[in-house]
Amino acid sequence: AQLPPAIISMPSNKPVIFMISSDRTLVGGAALGDAVLRHAAYGNYAESIDILVYTKRGSGLGEYQIASNVRAHPSNSRSKLLFFFDALRMFKNIQKERRIDLIVAQDPFIFGLIGLWLKKKYGVKLEINFHGDFWENESWLRERFINRFLLWLSYFTAPRADILRAVSVVIRDKLLRRGITKSKIAVIPTPVNEAQLEIFDSVKVAEIKNRYAGKKLILFAGRLHCVKNLPFLLEAFALVRKSYSDVVLIVAGDGPERLNLEQKIKEPGLYDMVFLLGLLDHKDLINYYHAVDLLVLPSLSEGMPKVLVEGGFCGLPVIATNFPSAAQVIKDGENGFIVPMNDKEKLAERILFLLKNDDARRKMGEANRAFMKENFSKGPERLGELWRAIVFETLNPKP
Repeated sequence: AQLPPAIISMPSNKPVIFMISSDRTLVGGAALGDAVLRHAAYGNYAESIDILVYTKRGSGLGEYQIASNVRAHPSNSRSKLLFFFDALRMFKNIQKERRIDLIVAQDPFIFGLIGLWLKKKYGVKLEINFHGDFWENESWLRERFINRFLLWLSYFTAPRADILRAVSVVIRDKLLRRGITKSKIAVIPTPVNEAQLEIFDSVKVAEIKNRYAGKKLILFAGRLHCVKNLPFLLEAFALVRKSYSDVVLIVAGDGPERLNLEQKIKEPGLYDMVFLLGLLDHKDLINYYHAVDLLVLPSLSEGMPKVLVEGGFCGLPVIATNFPSAAQVIKDGENGFIVPMNDKEKLAERILFLLKNDDARRKMGEANRAFMKENFSKGPERLGELWRAIVFETLNPKP
């Protein structure tokens, strides 16, 4: 992770932060990940954090106390358009309790626009996050027609923020090519809880292995969305099964592609060897990290794939397609493999190599754990440094 080069020593003060997010787990919604624990850790670097989460009216979600100084509030909005006004109202209410120093918008679209409006009206600092790979990304543009409008909107909001946080150097470079100055960009991947990833339930891990006794285990973990390219993974897995029968594919997650996948795994050679687990609690997912033999991510596009970082901290070798940020996480042939997009034969070949070579698989897993510790540690601390630098104006200090 990188911070802008002009950051100088930090004062001890902690900022008051207002976040705008769509992560429903922060208000008790179900999802795959460790967002609540992560945001609790962020509280160590702020006086207080209030998070407004976009939710639809009738969601049944309520205010959630994440930590003593971190609260999440559901918007319960009638629509995403009206969420704009809900956000303004919530900001004003919190501003009455304590002066907000920094707005953190979790995307450069509607959330970024809300943050920009508040920045101009109240003179508050604004950080806009790029968690996804949006710019120069035809695959993302093809997902939904509205993405073309959102792209234009991000071109408007991004240059007007005080700082842009990109989760990968690939995204940073795209921002630079668009004319954003380097000093306004911080590269900080989404932090992972290293200590938590090392804690697993040995009994449950043994139960998972016994459930698939005699089989090698491949794991995919993430949202079941078309961008994850899971039909391609199934095609490659079918090839693997032709020459290595003692293997199963475990799919952890949920999403709009689930019904499509359920239909596809009814095909011969897949129906008894592909298991859709649905959403898992993050603690359960960690047990799977420690039970399986390798992790695969066949995505068409990724911002910074946190699942690969988590798997690496758990000592798993990883295989991913060659989306741009893959090279930031995988050193091909050292801690895993990068394969060409939609090349099912190459993906099957790399999977088979790791299944058939226990020693190589173990060494790659060890190398991956060391690589992650060297390159992806101390994420919350770096965010804390960035927030203090923005609020107390230690970014690019004037002579």
